[in-house]
Amino acid sequence: MDYELYQDSTVPVFYHIPKNAGTFAISTMFLYFRKWRKNTGWVTEDTMRESARNIIVLNGKHQVARIIAGDPNEFCNNTKELFKGDLPTSDETAYCIKLENVNADLMSQINVFSIIIESEGFQIHEDILSKFPKFNFKKFIILRDALERAKSFFKYITSDKAKHEPGHGTIPAGISISEFLSHASSGHLYEDSWVIRQFTNVEIGNKIRWYDFRKTKNILDDFDLCDISKCGEFLRQFYKKHKNLEITQEELGTWQGDITYNKREDTEDEYIEFEVLDTFNEVTHWDRLLYRNLLGRQKIIFRDGGQ
Repeated sequence: MDYELYQDSTVPVFYHIPKNAGTFAISTMFLYFRKWRKNTGWVTEDTMRESARNIIVLNGKHQVARIIAGDPNEFCNNTKELFKGDLPTSDETAYCIKLENVNADLMSQINVFSIIIESEGFQIHEDILSKFPKFNFKKFIILRDALERAKSFFKYITSDKAKHEPGHGTIPAGISISEFLSHASSGHLYEDSWVIRQFTNVEIGNKIRWYDFRKTKNILDDFDLCDISKCGEFLRQFYKKHKNLEITQEELGTWQGDITYNKREDTEDEYIEFEVLDTFNEVTHWDRLLYRNLLGRQKIIFRDGGQ
């Protein structure tokens, strides 16, 4: 090996909930990755872009995780476990690796900065992270009130912005938010208690029980977490606390063009019928209880424990 490694023991791990500021959080993580590389001095401004790697971890056909890392081009190009797969040819920084091929020896040859657990990987997150035994993981997740998430999802999936999404067009044209939420209990148009179902493998149509809630809460008790409304502030505090990194306004001005800000539109809420809201609250009882238990009246929580 003819280059120097700058790995440290602390690796942020982000659990990506779809439609929950994930794009913003991941893009921001890459900004902090740039800052980390700049601070270590192992790359120059000219080589920063081509040394960044977005390594997609596959379990069968499912993308279960991503590794944000840095290395010389030769390593990825000449390592048989890493391959291009069905990725866009224009993306020269992304590689794939099968989950069974991820191992400590291989990962010790690249500068691992962070790991992203995708939605398909929640149920096997412990197996994924077991491939990185030398690291001290600082896990974090962004949560949102169940009703606010449902309303935001409804506005998004019925808009032109969601034309590329698999679920676009499945909701009848002109449907109201009340009609949309009335289907919550059936699971046809809205997945209730998404986080709990992902961690406990409870399928839509099967009721969530107390022990499913408890299992998920026990898992998340080791996480740093925030409400979506405090996402930006949380990420600043998180990376200062765990990686001793801060991004200046000047650096943001230089780098923020690479961030996709998925800003929510401020639109007036439609009226929701009381009986529909009662049904929705009943169906999402455990999800709302989890949100209140973990965040309470606070919007940002940092745990002292964890791995």
